[in-house]
Amino acid sequence: MSFITQNKVRPGAYVNFQSLGLNNNKISERGTVALALSLDFMPSEQIIEVNLYMDIFEKFGVSINDEMMLPVREVLKNAETVFLYRLNAGENASQTLENLEIISKCSGTYGNNISIEIKKDDSFEVLTYINDVLYDVQKASQISELSDNNVVSFSGVGELTVSEKTNLIG
Repeated sequence: MSFITQNKVRPGAYVNFQSLGLNNNKISERGTVALALSLDFMPSEQIIEVNLYMDIFEKFGVSINDEMMLPVREVLKNAETVFLYRLNAGENASQTLENLEIISKCSGTYGNNISIEIKKDDSFEVLTYINDVLYDVQKASQISELSDNNVVSFSGVGELTVSEKTNLIG
């Protein structure tokens, strides 16, 4: 049996791409990984379970696309679950607005990216931002009506007052 070869009609490189399939959503064969990291934010001195299906921003206020989460992102490419342990600890960021005291739930410099704004419509709106992205909105007239969210806790006595967007520091 002989093969007939044809000369190419147009000059240039001829490339034939072949795909391995469309199953890019397969879960890792490795399963679970334990990872200890020095991070700028997240709970310290406890093991945190992170998996492919959870919204890390909603739970901890840190985007999976943040630079400090690069090692976790890379591990999640080949693992379904990561048990993450934060090696370092630090000071919690805080701020006082009139009678309201706000303290970040996790320590570290990333807490300085959290800001609080209080607006007044029919009632007061307390807005929590992380890196200028709206994270939480609560309506209240008294400080005691505010409930803690996943990234900050509120305390104080009395009525809320209007305040511009103010970053936590520490």
